[in-house]
Amino acid sequence: MKPKIVLLSSDTLHHRFFINKMLEDNLPLDLAIFEEKKHVSKFLTGPYLEEEEAEFEKMKFNEITNIHSINSETKSFFDINDEKVLDILAKRQINYGIVFGTGLIKNSLIEYFNGNLINIHRGIAEEYRGLDSDLWSIYHNDFENIGVTIHKVDPDLDTGDISYSQGIVLANDMKIFQLRYHTTLLAYDLVKQTISDFNNKTPQFRKQNKIGRYYSSMPIELKIGLAEKFENYVQRI
Repeated sequence: MKPKIVLLSSDTLHHRFFINKMLEDNLPLDLAIFEEKKHVSKFLTGPYLEEEEAEFEKMKFNEITNIHSINSETKSFFDINDEKVLDILAKRQINYGIVFGTGLIKNSLIEYFNGNLINIHRGIAEEYRGLDSDLWSIYHNDFENIGVTIHKVDPDLDTGDISYSQGIVLANDMKIFQLRYHTTLLAYDLVKQTISDFNNKTPQFRKQNKIGRYYSSMPIELKIGLAEKFENYVQRI
């Protein structure tokens, strides 16, 4: 069975890159469905280098593909778990799903895919589950665990079977606001390999060796000094 893929995501620069790169590489993306609902923390998390991150990503992603437009058909819903999403998937006979940056996926959506729903977690899930995994790795001086995990979606957060989990290669001129760009590139490569495994009927999923600690968004007061800590570390590479 060949995959007919939906991307469940939100409309951001790095997600636009992901969509357009899939299509340029002839991956069978049928549709992208955006969730409009935003995660809202109960505490202050920013501003924190969002402008620098956006400018860097705009420049770098545009060197690879055009992110000013989206080449895929898209639909938008406030909540990704809207019943209409299931109707669309069934009518289009979608049989494979990729989650990249949505809220919690409910059981009805998970069950639709019958094990063929994967999540892109921008972190090493066996150490850091949840949000801001790259920042929490830096906070704990755990620079080797800045990376990406591709795993099956299950009812718990970031606990599903893993296809690939890999750290990014750090460079001595890297800045903290560049991390999302680099983890997105790595995520794309790992998802592409996961889809290839599915096509070749050689899936590589394994159980997680341990369940990582769950982290929420990082409060702004804990972000102070992280950029300097990260730069001091990479300059010694």
